[in-house]
Amino acid sequence: MLKLRTCLIIIALFLISVPQAGAQTVKEYNVSAWLPSWDIEEATQSFKNNTETINTISPFWYHVN
Repeated sequence: MLKLRTCLIIIALFLISVPQAGAQTVKEYNVSAWLPSWDIEEATQSFKNNTETINTISPFWYHVN
């Protein structure tokens, strides 16, 4: 009886871990980009052209003393 219970548990765990046939997985990615201060006009236009791809824009300023 213990062998049967062990086998049933193993089979149940296997069936739970196997993806269901026909199940669709949706992958959502968050795409972020920097907005460099030295080329702000071209970067802004590039972001406007790719609004369906880019989710987040981070301004970036760098100054060397």
